[in-house]
Amino acid sequence: MILSPVSTMSRIYMEMQSNYFWISIFRTFSDIFASFLFGLICAFVASITALRFKNFRYILAPVVTTLRSAPTIAVITVLILILPLDYITTSISFLVIFPLLFENLLASLECAPTSEIQAAKSLGLSFSSCVAHIYIPNAFSLIFANIISAFGLNYKVVIAAEILGRSSIPSIGSNILTAKQSLDFSGSFIWLVISILLAFVFDFITSKVYKVVDSSIG
Repeated sequence: MILSPVSTMSRIYMEMQSNYFWISIFRTFSDIFASFLFGLICAFVASITALRFKNFRYILAPVVTTLRSAPTIAVITVLILILPLDYITTSISFLVIFPLLFENLLASLECAPTSEIQAAKSLGLSFSSCVAHIYIPNAFSLIFANIISAFGLNYKVVIAAEILGRSSIPSIGSNILTAKQSLDFSGSFIWLVISILLAFVFDFITSKVYKVVDSSIG
């Protein structure tokens, strides 16, 4: 049953009075941020390494292609069967987010002007200096857009993993699953609306952060 806008907001307000609500939100977002940060760091290190050592990308290419091609739902199902519940969301997030971030970050970094790179090399600048002062500043807009896009995907992947594999742990996904199992369709709808509203909040925050960082770099 889909509630009216007034009933929806009233139900959300009632949910917010419970400590269980905030525990669920905190658990989900701690999983989202921790798993995404892990995947981002690994992807950034791998993309810089591939930028520096061309052969590394050819070594990593089959792994990235395999991870990118595997259906998300199949990955979640397999990991639920072989991993402890506490490691499922982080593992799923990494396997889904890493190949996307790696390829996009590498492509963004390679967009740096060749003339600037050659000039830096002729001046004797190290590779790390080129990365800090040429590659990243020139590709900042693309890098940030890719990170935001990957974060949005990670947001949905983590909640999907919670729905499929973590029904006993307080989280957004487990609340959706519990409501579904008890045939509380309005409850499922409420938690769906909550997850969407939280996504809008993060979109607003990231847009503000982008403007601040972009202006400081510019």
